[in-house]
Amino acid sequence: HEASAGRLGGWRASGLPVAEARWLDLSHFAGGRAILARDVFPEMLMAAEFAIGMAGTANEQAMGHGLPLIVVPGRGNQGVSYMRMKRAFYGPAAIEVSRIETDLAPALDALLGDPARQAKMRAEGRVRMGGPGASAAIATVILGLMEGARNG
Repeated sequence: HEASAGRLGGWRASGLPVAEARWLDLSHFAGGRAILARDVFPEMLMAAEFAIGMAGTANEQAMGHGLPLIVVPGRGNQGVSYMRMKRAFYGPAAIEVSRIETDLAPALDALLGDPARQAKMRAEGRVRMGGPGASAAIATVILGLMEGARNG
């Protein structure tokens, strides 16, 4: 089944109907290709070269994996004011673009054409997020505190 290219803005989806697909392979009439997926976020992070995001936790996970990040403000509580608040946290690990569709492609082209900036963004994201294992360490501390409270 193929989705209508007009409905997808020049993109054509191949494979299962869009509503049923876990992976969606998109091709653009101008030669571009993208794979969209759901329920496979960790696997996509491991396979990705960069991330484009609109929300906090997913962006932070991408940064922690060392992915250069392009951030687009969402709507509502994750809009422009949210982006202003997150700007200091993201620092040089992210590039912020507006919601205007034509702003994303030039930012992505500039990033892909600048390996030195990519390397800096990768390193900065890892530093800002820290290494893996924080959840396990936090759980260990909490369990220790609970055990101490029970015995104390």
